[in-house]
Amino acid sequence: PKGSASYRFPLDRGVFDEIKLRAAVGQTGNQPLFGQKFTPLTATGNIEGLPGVTVQGTVGNPDIQPERTTEIEGGFDAALFDGRASFEATYYRQNITDLILQRKTAPSTGFDTEFFNGGELRNQGIELTIAATPWRSPSFSWSTRTSFYKNWAEITNLPVPAFEFGVFGSDLGTYKIEEGESPLQIVGNNGIGADGLPIIEKLGDATPDFTMSFLNEVTYKRFSLYSLFEWRQGFEVINLQDLIWDLGQVSPDFVPPQGLGSPRLIPNCDPDCSGEERLNGLGTYTQQLIQDASFLKLREVSVSYDLPDDFIASVWGNLRSARLTLSARNLFTVTPYHGLDPEVSNFGNKAINRSVDVAAFPPSRSFWLSIDVGL
Repeated sequence: PKGSASYRFPLDRGVFDEIKLRAAVGQTGNQPLFGQKFTPLTATGNIEGLPGVTVQGTVGNPDIQPERTTEIEGGFDAALFDGRASFEATYYRQNITDLILQRKTAPSTGFDTEFFNGGELRNQGIELTIAATPWRSPSFSWSTRTSFYKNWAEITNLPVPAFEFGVFGSDLGTYKIEEGESPLQIVGNNGIGADGLPIIEKLGDATPDFTMSFLNEVTYKRFSLYSLFEWRQGFEVINLQDLIWDLGQVSPDFVPPQGLGSPRLIPNCDPDCSGEERLNGLGTYTQQLIQDASFLKLREVSVSYDLPDDFIASVWGNLRSARLTLSARNLFTVTPYHGLDPEVSNFGNKAINRSVDVAAFPPSRSFWLSIDVGL
């Protein structure tokens, strides 16, 4: 089910032209995958030298239910200055129930794991957008749009003990699913405890503090310039590319600075430890691998030119318009991150375990020269 409603207040006075209040509520689901509901079979098994069908280690759960998301949303839109500006504000809240989790089974069952429903996740956030046309004339115009987005996520209920989610463990940094915490928290080792075991603590989070975008378009006679910047602030990445360089002793900062003692302990040199010092602390201190990945990127920029009507007619009388455009993407990135791309995702498009950098292919800059014609 879903539903929405809005109410408009025409004002026509002062700076406000109109205000619209809006609200919506809806529910959706995420169906279990085949291997979660049914027991998968492997048709390439070997039984006493003969091909046969074998059962995998995960047992299907015929009673498993879809994950269910219920969302409420509310906000308002305001039109200002005779349509030359607008402001939008939205608050949303998602409650996700019947999370599909995986747990170990008793050895007597003959299986290793099974999937089941349990746990709840809450997402909430705000979205703010302001758009304006500060200048508009027959020969020159400027339009701008700025957006702000912030999201909070929390595991509100977890019927199993907290567990790590990742392939490398706390020695190199991993994610931990824990009640009362963000599902994207990054944990790692921070010294050795009195029991001789590593002290595992939260060292970062892959959720940005906020994300902003800045869109501008300027038109002068037949020319137009378009640009889109994105600013993402306050999130961390597990940078194992630095570790690979350290292991090969090819890091630019592998040799410790002279006169500071060699090598220093991680707590004494963090965050400016050398490669040799990072290797000496490997397995005991992980924070050198958990790096700030805040960035400002020029997502896209383009310059366009509308060809004159008389030139178009001389080329082909059936043409109504023609435009030349030179555009580019990912021209530059400003970031404190040591790796090649702060938006790295070593394991693909996953909800969790995305911000891991293991020798990822560097991002590419793209350029296009195009012509658009109208008949």
